[in-house]
Amino acid sequence: MSESMEANWEYLLNITRTMTSIHDIQDVLSTITEAAFKLMINSDTVILYLYDETTEHLHFVEGLGVKKDALGKVAFT
Repeated sequence: MSESMEANWEYLLNITRTMTSIHDIQDVLSTITEAAFKLMINSDTVILYLYDETTEHLHFVEGLGVKKDALGKVAFT
C-alpha cells in the first residue's frame, strides 16, 4: 500500500472515531463533507444532499466551495 493511501485510511479511521462522539446531525454532516473535500484532491466543491422519502426530493444539507444560502433553496426530484 502506498504511503498516501495509508495516510488516507488513517484519516478515514480518525474521522470515523470522531463521528461516533458527535451527537448533533449537522456536525456529523459537516464532518463528512470536510473529509470528502480533503480526500478528493482535484475537487474544489463538495455538495451533500439527503433524500426525503416524504417529498421524494434530494435536498441540500451541506457543502464546501458553494454558496450555501443559494443551494438551500434547490431540490431535485
